[in-house]
Amino acid sequence: MPTQALFEIKTREFIKQVDHLAIIVIQITNFNRLRDNLGKEVRNIFMREASRRIQTFLNSGDLLGLLRKDEFVISRVNCVDRLAMDHLMNKMMIYLKEPIDIGDEKVYLNVSIGIAVFQEDSADLEKLIEYGNIAKNYALQTGDNTYVFYEKEIKENYFNNLKLETELRCALEKNELSLVYQPQVQVGTRAIFASEALLRWHNGNLGQISPDQFIPVAESTELIIPIGNWVLEEAIKQNKKWLDRTNKKNVVAVNLSPIQFKKSDLPQIIETLLKKYEMPAELLEVEITEGILVENMEGARSQLEKIKALGVKVAIDDFGTGYSSLKYLRNFNFDRLKIDREFIKDYPANDNGKIAKAILNLAKQMDLKVIAEGVETIEQFEFMKENGCDEVQGYYFHKPLSVDDFEKLITEKVSEKISGKED
Repeated sequence: MPTQALFEIKTREFIKQVDHLAIIVIQITNFNRLRDNLGKEVRNIFMREASRRIQTFLNSGDLLGLLRKDEFVISRVNCVDRLAMDHLMNKMMIYLKEPIDIGDEKVYLNVSIGIAVFQEDSADLEKLIEYGNIAKNYALQTGDNTYVFYEKEIKENYFNNLKLETELRCALEKNELSLVYQPQVQVGTRAIFASEALLRWHNGNLGQISPDQFIPVAESTELIIPIGNWVLEEAIKQNKKWLDRTNKKNVVAVNLSPIQFKKSDLPQIIETLLKKYEMPAELLEVEITEGILVENMEGARSQLEKIKALGVKVAIDDFGTGYSSLKYLRNFNFDRLKIDREFIKDYPANDNGKIAKAILNLAKQMDLKVIAEGVETIEQFEFMKENGCDEVQGYYFHKPLSVDDFEKLITEKVSEKISGKED
């Protein structure tokens, strides 16, 4: 297989002969982990197999080369139709993700792909390879097993994300991270019974940064592991303080990342923190998304069973936006199902609420409690109430609050209850 130097020589010859050409950069993103776990000989086997699979999609005029030990590059000639390229990338991605049998082991490859188009992006081959790499790296920033076509905005976003990554690596040391708490309310009594801990980041150079911007960067770089551990500890520590001060048992809900599930011993971490701060396990709830279950059902089941054995509650978050397979509800003993705000935010003006109603009916049949997030209006609240929703959170009742404001709120509620003022 040509190295980069030979690949460039041959591709320059192609450019003289064809009008349309694309550079496709493919990285095996879990290469180092597979090599470390399985050894060099096995590494050579799965790289040869990856090469074979890629070549099944190449035409006679195409060229496959090796950029680095874990990175392939393709010159794809006569590629005019973007839809055809989309179709090719999807088929290639599916094939590359199929398991490779090595002895008794099944090895799974994770890949990220970037595509740059001759003339459209640049007429210079070195630039095309650079842009293909930028698109590939951007794909990796957004999550494994994706492909991205290079665009000018991609380059800008990629370098912005690099800047975010640099600053994020120091965020814990600089004490720039904090938590806010959004109250969760019982529909029948309108009483606050829990809160969701939400991560915030204020950077000295960049100011306030949205979680939508920095969480994907944290996950793609695995910074989410120390950050996620910090969130768990901070939420448990703070909730124990509120319990001691108010004697009111409020549950705190914490979101868990798929990366934490893959690469951390979460049951042990949670057990250690609960013991350290002497917080009752039933006052912690962890929220997971369906994607965690899809990627590794048995591994996720094992971890969740250990977490539940501690007495911690488990909720499935953003239900309805992902795979929404009933087998996940049957196979896992969830305490709550959380309806994503996507199915609530446009009701009643541009949404008749049928999907939210169907989820509520399904949960009722499976004896699952339901909490709806993103409830912002009286109409949305009344709709949830009429259709049997147990709990809600959203701006209709409370925005996310600082530690002091949340403490003030629950302290006032306790005082009202003692004095008989609460109806």
